[in-house]
Amino acid sequence: MKKKWIVAFVCCTMIAVIAAGCGGRPTYKDGTYSAQSETYTNGDDDSEAGNGYGVVEITIKDNAITACTFRTYELDGILKDAEYGKEGGKVANRDYYNKAQKAVAACDQYAAQLVEKNDIRDIDAISGATINYNEFLDAAGAALQQAEEERKFFEFVTAEGMRMKILRVIKHILIIVTGAFLILGLPFLGSDYFKNRTDGVDAVSGASLIIDKPSGEYVVLINRDFHKNEENLALWHHFFRGEEVSYIFEDISCSVAAGDAGGQEMARSFQSRLPENQMRIRSEDGALLLSRADHGKFDVIVLSKEFAEGYSADTAYRDNVDVIVLSDRE
Repeated sequence: MKKKWIVAFVCCTMIAVIAAGCGGRPTYKDGTYSAQSETYTNGDDDSEAGNGYGVVEITIKDNAITACTFRTYELDGILKDAEYGKEGGKVANRDYYNKAQKAVAACDQYAAQLVEKNDIRDIDAISGATINYNEFLDAAGAALQQAEEERKFFEFVTAEGMRMKILRVIKHILIIVTGAFLILGLPFLGSDYFKNRTDGVDAVSGASLIIDKPSGEYVVLINRDFHKNEENLALWHHFFRGEEVSYIFEDISCSVAAGDAGGQEMARSFQSRLPENQMRIRSEDGALLLSRADHGKFDVIVLSKEFAEGYSADTAYRDNVDVIVLSDRE
């Protein structure tokens, strides 16, 4: 349990580092920058409502956005202004015209939001003007990308600039290392191999006490539907036959019959040769167990030969079930 808390703490810390590293605002050069959004078409051949593109112009001074304009245009380049939404210079449909003018008015509101908040990520969409919202983000993002300073690691102009650039380098290194840890390190920390190594348990035997294989003959049923990886399936076959195998990167659930003492003992012997918790053993009524076997609703079943013969379980019920018969000679 203590290790789980440590892993959880490390996860939270790494995620916080990534959030802090990715949340910083870029540094912009002074100047005026403009950009055009991608062209929007609504896909309706009978209507050109909303079709067009947006153009943003942004002025930056001392790393702050001091001015912004946003205008939208129809596909033929005509500005969407007070005439937008009319037909032949007249308002033919009042509802349509009002919606069109609401979208036009939203252009200035989006521009004002950017000047006020100085961060494109904080711009809120306006109801009835979502097309303009997407066009604004597209064009404003392109304009700000033009304004963003190039990050040259060894271009140190002042002591303050040097400090900031070093911090950015460290931040980027932390982001890369943290990402690699989350992708590769966490799965490893949660693996049975790591837990067994840190607990001082051999990764192959997985148990401090190996239970000898009981005498007699036994039957092991393996449902291939639960083992799609052919390599792992082959390793399980070798394992159940008592052969030495490398670590199997797969957990199994082993079912035994409640009245089959030999089968239970054999299952515990198998379990003792695996890392802790890799094999779970569940005991249930024999008739119910074999009924589930008939319908393929099991992972692995271990039975004594006598019990299996009594229920005709020593033959495969389905094409996707492998049957392994074990004897004292194996």
